[in-house]
Amino acid sequence: MGTKVRLVCLLVTISWVSGPISATDDIGAGLLKAKLDFLQEKLQEIEHNLLSTMDRKLDHLRNKLDELEHDMKARDEKLDLVEHSWKEVGSTVKAMDESLLNKVSDFEESMKTRDDLWEEIARGMNTTHTNSSFQLEDKLTTLDNKLSTLEDKLTTKLNNLEGTQQADFTKLKSETKKLLDLQAEYVKNHTSQMEHIANTTESHSCLKLGDLEGKLTAKLNDLEGKQQADLKKLQTETKKLFDLQTEYIKNQTTRMEGPGICKNASMTGSGIYQIQLTPQQKISAYCEQGSFGGGWLVFQHRFNGQVSFDRGWTEYRNGFGNLGGEFWLGLEYLHKLTTARKYELIVEVKDYHGNYGFARYSEFEVGSEGDGYSLSLGKYTGTAGDSFTIRRYTKFSTKDKDNDNSSISCTSGYGGAWCFSC
Repeated sequence: MGTKVRLVCLLVTISWVSGPISATDDIGAGLLKAKLDFLQEKLQEIEHNLLSTMDRKLDHLRNKLDELEHDMKARDEKLDLVEHSWKEVGSTVKAMDESLLNKVSDFEESMKTRDDLWEEIARGMNTTHTNSSFQLEDKLTTLDNKLSTLEDKLTTKLNNLEGTQQADFTKLKSETKKLLDLQAEYVKNHTSQMEHIANTTESHSCLKLGDLEGKLTAKLNDLEGKQQADLKKLQTETKKLFDLQTEYIKNQTTRMEGPGICKNASMTGSGIYQIQLTPQQKISAYCEQGSFGGGWLVFQHRFNGQVSFDRGWTEYRNGFGNLGGEFWLGLEYLHKLTTARKYELIVEVKDYHGNYGFARYSEFEVGSEGDGYSLSLGKYTGTAGDSFTIRRYTKFSTKDKDNDNSSISCTSGYGGAWCFSC
């Protein structure tokens, strides 16, 4: 037996700590914040639309007010024309009064002349011959007739002038009253129209605001209901996630501290134990407790050559050999173990003459089958020499599946391995 090579490959777990669950509250707060931001954007959009509508209404009212102001200006101009007409009428009436006064003065002057003439006649009668009396009487009669005719004509003209003046005054007064009535009616109609527009706008705005407020309230209530439902759903899903995580942590803790882990206190010596590969799967494995403080899981053991390692891909994937002798645990098991937590790798070697050495790597991980069970290693320490670092990130090769970088198959004479070059 001393002439055989003793080759031992071991792997070990390190401390693995599960942090407290804190993502749930952040998810819920993020969803609530996103929904509140959405509500705020909707409120800002509604407020913008309402302000735009009110601005358009105000512009419409300003235009109406400008029209009314223009109409009022036109009315004032018409009133100025009426006032000017009144002034002209006053001037005409004044001129007519002056004409009448002049005519009355002329009449008085004529009457005075008559009286003077009568006085002269009376004085002449005392000194004039009797024959001249008849001539004087005829002259007086003629003069009286002329004066009566002149008086009748003057009276007729005065009556006609007064009638014409009265008719013109009545007509002017009637036209002025019609103009004032039209102005009052125009102001009343425009005031009523403006009040109607203002009331309609206010009523429409109030109705629109009320309807908008109702719709917004309904949407907010509906959104709040959906939010409550989503929150309940999120709480339910969070609880399920928390339960699953708790179960996972429990299983991981069981795997780390239970009877299936090579560091378990109940494992008093090296030997075969049941380990928890996954929460649903247990496997048998060899635990080494005598080297490097114990707690090492052995995945390859070769020491007497009784088991052939010149095998194909399927056997290296699933494992082969006897845990009590020489064996290979299996690439798929290594992948599940090393991707679930952090591991170290130790390789122990001894030659025919009893010379011993070891190589230790701070990290060890095996990829999936789809990735060719690629090798990932950490920092090297040891005495056997570093023969694995150059093989970092290489894929596993077997005699029936060549994944190395060489033009020839490196596994044809060595069995399965992580080969870099030959």
